[in-house]
Amino acid sequence: MATYHGITKAICLNCGKVTQEDTALEILNDLDPVCTGCNMHAIAWHTATGIVVTAQLDPDQEPTRYTILEEKGE
Repeated sequence: MATYHGITKAICLNCGKVTQEDTALEILNDLDPVCTGCNMHAIAWHTATGIVVTAQLDPDQEPTRYTILEEKGE
């Protein structure tokens, strides 16, 4: 399954916690995405077509978005 955003999995890049349940993914994505395991915002969002990382390394700045892998359709 996937959320309405197309997210299938979220992995915390700090502690490694994996979230795959749709409701938990929607809540994590819609709210301030801070890992419930370590309270950090460094998440790899997996979709059917790619991986995007959002990270807030400085608490005084907005999170930054990094596209890690994006598959192009044919």
